[in-house]
Amino acid sequence: MPSIQTHCRAATHQLSLAVILCGFGFCGAVASESSPAHGPIHQVNGTTHSIDFSDADSVLLEYPDWLTTVKSLDPAIIRVTAVRPNCLRIQRVGQGTTELRAVDRRDHQYVLAIIVPALANVR
Repeated sequence: MPSIQTHCRAATHQLSLAVILCGFGFCGAVASESSPAHGPIHQVNGTTHSIDFSDADSVLLEYPDWLTTVKSLDPAIIRVTAVRPNCLRIQRVGQGTTELRAVDRRDHQYVLAIIVPALANVR
């Protein structure tokens, strides 16, 4: 019959293994976020009024402060996902022009016209 001490050792071993594996998974996620392969990075400030998707399938928008509200008015043209509290990834879904509205935690409002041209056929 296993003793309580043996049972505690086995449980501690399993828990430490889970913590180590989760730690490696977290480090991998952080490293993949900062990879430059996700498209160009655009710094958004008060003078930025439009973003043009010329050759990229996605772009990163980096704002000066954390965002509290983000609204994309046409999901048939772009998909918006948060990368960090002050960074958004905009992905091409279709062609056209749409508007992206964002408000940061200091109540600064940013309105961007997102222009997504048709993809050129590559032969």
